[in-house]
Amino acid sequence: MLIDLLSCYHHFYLPLPDDYRKFKTNLNSLFPVLYDTKFISHEMKRMEFRDVVDNISLQNLYMTFQDKKDLAFKPTICLETGGMYDKDGVHHAHDAGWDAFMTGFCFIKMMHFLKAAGNKSIEHYSNAELMNVAAPFKNKINIGRAFVPYLQLEWSRSSIEQTSSSCCIIYQQITIKFESFGFVIGRSWYF
Repeated sequence: MLIDLLSCYHHFYLPLPDDYRKFKTNLNSLFPVLYDTKFISHEMKRMEFRDVVDNISLQNLYMTFQDKKDLAFKPTICLETGGMYDKDGVHHAHDAGWDAFMTGFCFIKMMHFLKAAGNKSIEHYSNAELMNVAAPFKNKINIGRAFVPYLQLEWSRSSIEQTSSSCCIIYQQITIKFESFGFVIGRSWYF
């Protein structure tokens, strides 16, 4: 999502600024409310829902939540029959319309699952109830493989939380552990 936001900003608004705070302020004014399903699925994995969101690619999330036999994945969301995505029964990953559908589908399913706290729930939740569940995820954009796990659009840089780790591993330690398997190069990255 971050790359998409950077691209939209640059191509449809202004060239990307040199100042990080200016970028965040402008982006937040352009898109005051954003939800990143990748960030939400990462958080669900941290919240002990790893069995539900084991593989967090959009296509895999969609396939997981499409399971109609499991009441925990309510509500039922169906495509209109005879539409352009119903012609051959094939999913069209990376088609903008299909990806938008999958994203909305997964967002609704994840919010329902979190509201039901993972229980097999047949209860119907209102949009307001589901959006209350979504509130902690508002304007947090996943940053893959980074020291800081997400970009918080509404707060200052100092409020970004670092992923906690039980220990610190030095890259030389990794190199030593794996050198018996053959040639290994360990590198460190500093930001």
